[in-house]
Amino acid sequence: MRLFESFFLLIILFPLSTNATDHYVDKDAIGRNNGTSWTNAWESFSAINWRSVNPGDVIFISGGTDSTVYFENLNVRDNGTAADPILIRNSYEEGHNGRVIIDGEFSRTGLITSSAGAGKSSSYIQIKGIEVRNSSSRGPAIQIHYDSNVITLDSLIVYNNLQRAIRIAGSSLTSNYADSITIKNCYISTPLDEPYQTDGIYAQDCANTTIENSFIWARNLSLVNNHSDGLQAHRTRGWKISNSVFVCDSNAQGMAIILGAGSKTANSDSVILYNNIIINRGIWWTGNPPDVASFNTRWYSDVNGANYMPPTFLYHNTIISYGPDAEGVRIFYTITEAKNNIIAQYGSGKNPGGDGYKYTIGASYDQPIKHFGINLFYREWSRNIGISGKNWIPALVGGKRSIDGWSGWKAAGGSGINGNPDFQHNWYGMSPTLYTGEIGPNSAGLNKGEDLQSLIEGLGFEWKGINGVSRDSTPDIGAYQY
Repeated sequence: MRLFESFFLLIILFPLSTNATDHYVDKDAIGRNNGTSWTNAWESFSAINWRSVNPGDVIFISGGTDSTVYFENLNVRDNGTAADPILIRNSYEEGHNGRVIIDGEFSRTGLITSSAGAGKSSSYIQIKGIEVRNSSSRGPAIQIHYDSNVITLDSLIVYNNLQRAIRIAGSSLTSNYADSITIKNCYISTPLDEPYQTDGIYAQDCANTTIENSFIWARNLSLVNNHSDGLQAHRTRGWKISNSVFVCDSNAQGMAIILGAGSKTANSDSVILYNNIIINRGIWWTGNPPDVASFNTRWYSDVNGANYMPPTFLYHNTIISYGPDAEGVRIFYTITEAKNNIIAQYGSGKNPGGDGYKYTIGASYDQPIKHFGINLFYREWSRNIGISGKNWIPALVGGKRSIDGWSGWKAAGGSGINGNPDFQHNWYGMSPTLYTGEIGPNSAGLNKGEDLQSLIEGLGFEWKGINGVSRDSTPDIGAYQY
C-alpha cells in the first residue's frame, strides 16, 4: 500500500459497546425523522436529539450513493465515557457510503465544534470520515474548544478553508484547557492565496495532543499574511507527533512546525517527534523575508502553569529545508535528545535577497543541545554544514563557544555523519503528497542508526519506518526504512 493511501481509506468500525444504539442522519430522509433508521433519519445536524444519544452510541451520516453536501454546522453537544465514546462517522452501508461533505459556503465558521462554551464542552467523542471545506475567514473550520477532553478526529479531509483548518484552544493551561486531543489519518491543506492566518493546525492552552499518520500542507502565499504554518502551537503542554508529513510550500510565510510548549513541572509534559517528514521549501522573494525553519521550538516561560522547558525528543525524523531563509531546526528551548534524524538542506546556497542561506541548526537565546546522538547532516551546496544562530551556541562539552560548520561541531563534542542521504526524489519538483522520504542504496545513513527499539516501543510506537518496513538493530537514519 502506498504511504498516503491510508488518508483516504475509511476503515469500517462497528459499535464499541454491545448495548450501543445506532442513530442516522440523512438530509434526504422522508420518514418520521427521529434518527432510528435510514428511512426515519434526522434530516439535519441541528435535528439530532442529543438527549437520546448515550455513551457507546454511533451516529451514522449518509453520503448518498456518491456524495452528500451538508450546508450546516455539526455542533457536538454530548459526552461519551472512557469505556464507551460516542462515534460520529460516515456510513459504510450501500446507498449511503458516498462522501460526507460539510461545506461552509465561505459564510460560516466552526463547521465542526465540540463546545457550546466554557463548562459546556463535549468529551470522549470520535469524529470520522468527513470532508470539511469552504469555511469563512472569521474563524477555524474545526474548533475543539474550552475543556473538551479525549476528542479524536479520524480520517478527516479538511481543505480550502479561509482561516485555520483545525483550532484546539482552551481558556488557560490551569483550567478549562483542552486535554487529550488526537488527530489521526487526516489530510489537511490550506488555501493558496488568502490574507488570513491559515495554519493547518493551531493549538493553544491544551495538553497531551497527539498527531499521527496525517498529512498537513501549508500553501498560503499571501504577503498580507505572516502565518501559514503546518502546525503552530502556543502555550501548550505534552505532544506526541508520529508518522506524519508536514510541508510548508515555497514562499508560504510560515514553518512546517512551530511548537510552542512548556512543562508544568520539571521533567514532565514531554514533546516527542518520531518518524515524521518535516519540510520547509524556502522564501524566494527579495527584500527582507522572514526567517523560517522546518522545525522550530518555542518556549513560553511562566505562562499559565507551564513554567519549565519541556523534555523534547526527536527520533527518526527526516527534516528538510529547501531554498533561502529556511533553517532545518531552530532551537528556542532545549532539545533534550535527538537521534537517528536526517537534517538536510537543498538549493544553491544563494539567497535572492542577498542574505545567504540559513543554518542547518540555529540556536536562539543560548539554549543548549543536551544530547545529539547519531544523526545525518547534509548540505547540497557544501559538504560543510552550518550550525549557528545568534553567534553563539552552547557546546556539547566545555561551555559556550562559536561553532563553524562540521569541524566546529565535531570539536565541540558533536557526533553524527556528514553525508548524502541519497533521496530518490527531489524536494521541489513534485507534489508534496508523494513525499515518502525514500533513501537509496548509496545513502550515507543506510544501516548507520542507533538501536532504539526498546526506547521507541516503550513510548508506544512501532519499530518501523514511516513506510511500514520493520527496523532491526542497525536501522537506517531518518523516517524511511530502506
